[in-house]
Amino acid sequence: MAVGLDAKDVEALEKVGVNSLAKVAFMTSYTPGSGDDKDLIAAFESALGSPPSVGQKSSFRKLRSETKVEVRADTSTELLLQLALQRRGIAMEMANILDYHVHYHWVERLLSARLDSHPATHLQPTLDQCQQADRKLWQLLGESTRSGIQLKAGGRPLDGIFEKTWQSPEVLHLLQPMPRAAGSSASNQVTPPPKFHGAGPYERPNKGTRKGTGKGNKGGKGGGKVPSALSGCRSCTNAGENICFGYGLKTCRETVTRGEPSSSQSSTQSRASPDSPGPPFAAQQDLPAEN
Repeated sequence: MAVGLDAKDVEALEKVGVNSLAKVAFMTSYTPGSGDDKDLIAAFESALGSPPSVGQKSSFRKLRSETKVEVRADTSTELLLQLALQRRGIAMEMANILDYHVHYHWVERLLSARLDSHPATHLQPTLDQCQQADRKLWQLLGESTRSGIQLKAGGRPLDGIFEKTWQSPEVLHLLQPMPRAAGSSASNQVTPPPKFHGAGPYERPNKGTRKGTGKGNKGGKGGGKVPSALSGCRSCTNAGENICFGYGLKTCRETVTRGEPSSSQSSTQSRASPDSPGPPFAAQQDLPAEN
């Protein structure tokens, strides 16, 4: 066997009816951890029919220690965690330590921490955080019941302090969502709004680059002052073409067809009609036609 017993030793135990770990555990009144194991060795010697050697004693002690197995509940998912905590609540009530329904309020709080929505900049509380909060709760309960947890005439020892304890900041702060690391996920970053193509309503396109053919053939900026009668209007189109003042003041003598000047007008002087795109009724100034 894995514990070191020979096959003949195993057969000797089976002959006396010790053929399972459960029977090994209860073949004597010996409790693991107690100082004296004379009863255990005496029972083993009785099964063998002869005094055991030092190696046989060591192997049998190891066999007896392996009969006590600590079984841990599986809490890898929210459902398994809920079932495990429900079983604990039943055990608490059967031991007259805590009412099942009072305990289940704490179970619901733990599960809500895992299932509630959280900000995009934070992480969902983990099962490890739930475990830490539960451990902290029972640590505080132990500090509050130093005198004992015996059942009294007033009721179970934890019924009156359990809810107040799990609602304390020392416990609930462990269930808070943790901040997400900077740059950990691009999907959680806020996308900037898209920029519109072309100039906006308060922008001047090609500012400082477009030249006019004003007096003395000296270029100027695309924008200029607007007559007081056309206050609030623009002096150029979105494409950067100057808009004639005369058209807006009803003093222009040129013929305009669908927003285009006549062939006799200079190409640098654009006249806007009410049907043309962009704000009408403004221009830098009436420019003379080129020679």
